[in-house]
Amino acid sequence: MVVIGLPRGMLGPHADRISGNTATAVATDTATRTLIATFLSGPGEHIADLPRADAHLADALAGPLIAAFADTTPDRLDLASSLTDRILAFALANLADPTLCAHTVARRHGISARHLHHLLHRRGQTLAAWVREQRLHHIRRDLADPDLAARTTAAIAARWGVHDAGHLAWALKQRYGQTAVEIQRSGRSG
Repeated sequence: MVVIGLPRGMLGPHADRISGNTATAVATDTATRTLIATFLSGPGEHIADLPRADAHLADALAGPLIAAFADTTPDRLDLASSLTDRILAFALANLADPTLCAHTVARRHGISARHLHHLLHRRGQTLAAWVREQRLHHIRRDLADPDLAARTTAAIAARWGVHDAGHLAWALKQRYGQTAVEIQRSGRSG
């Protein structure tokens, strides 16, 4: 048995559907579920050897779990929702690309940018706002990570596709009420 605990927010709009799988056996009846079972067996067997709770491991697990459990039955399949999920998963996997935008993501998925905007509008969001929020979240997490204290703010931000230090400083202060330096200090003291 493998038990995975992730913050609910990492599961996005699928949190309710996925939480319905809590404490239930899940068959490996699809290729995606077989892949996730194989993927999870490694950490499950070596959990004692892993360092403290690792946010990076949680990030790596969230995407496959959403893919495996978000649409568990054909009658729940909503093609627009499925496409939107794939779009957001692609964007999450490519946050480091500073050219990530609606046009490149739409082209990658064979749709127009207008259709992409329509899909995300149904969820009350825009791709640009979602990407910005994800980047800020990852940058803040990395800034607070004592294991990354030797990295500069610019290096951490660049890792997540942000290359404008002035805008980053403003965005962190607006979103979290702290500067990069304050976030780093809180990570070292906490």
